[in-house]
Amino acid sequence: MAFKLPNSSIKTAISTTGYKSDSPDVCNDVNIIPSSKITMVGVAFPVKGVGSNGVTKNMKPGKNYDFGDADYVVETPIKKKDFKPHKMYKKGSEIMANTYEEHLELDKKGYGHSPVKQSNKRTTGKGRHFRKAKEGAGMTAAGVASYRKQNPGSKLKTAVTGKVKRGSKAAKRRKAFCARSKSWTGERGRAARRRWRC
Repeated sequence: MAFKLPNSSIKTAISTTGYKSDSPDVCNDVNIIPSSKITMVGVAFPVKGVGSNGVTKNMKPGKNYDFGDADYVVETPIKKKDFKPHKMYKKGSEIMANTYEEHLELDKKGYGHSPVKQSNKRTTGKGRHFRKAKEGAGMTAAGVASYRKQNPGSKLKTAVTGKVKRGSKAAKRRKAFCARSKSWTGERGRAARRRWRC
């Protein structure tokens, strides 16, 4: 079907890229998509879609939607009222998104919602980041340093392996680790628990 404007005063709201993260229209309060087929791939938040045929759908990021015989779909974000401040991550940095607008700007700059994962998982060679199971598994000091560099703000530390004073921070770290690793039954898990003296 040919696209029909619902009102001549909203031409500036017509968009072919909608609320995709790299769209110039991502900050609009309303976007009108001249199609009945909507993709939410590349969109970072849920959007309400209302087709010209009356079909209404709450669309989730990453999915595709079909509004049947609609000439156009009116999209409005449904996330501003539900937005909660949160951290966003990019290799080498971590920053707080305190408003939805900040979230969008950080998203455009390549920030994501998951901390940067450890990139070097070698257990052999110079600068290795992990010990072999027979050595007690877990991360080496170099591995911990690398992780903290890639994930600013991380409090990751090496294992507590020596004698500790009762009630000390080290004793509490050991107790917490041993409690959360009780279900670790794999070779490396058992080795790590032995190294921590669980």
